[in-house]
Amino acid sequence: MEIPFEWSVFRLGGGDFNIYYVNDSDTIYRSSHAMSDDYSDIDTDHFPISELWKTFERRKDVVAVAHVGGRA
Repeated sequence: MEIPFEWSVFRLGGGDFNIYYVNDSDTIYRSSHAMSDDYSDIDTDHFPISELWKTFERRKDVVAVAHVGGRA
């Protein structure tokens, strides 16, 4: 398994998760495009975390692992 991305947002929005795919060529979903100048994939933003879960709900090739981020 590869670690293609970390989905991170403040606690009330869902917290921090490492998202693992079986393959490493899947879509990266952001919580937002804050601090990014490239908006070409803004349609892949998923906020709050419940929106990301809807994307993965029928998939069996994704694992999401919650972790403590660098914020309070």
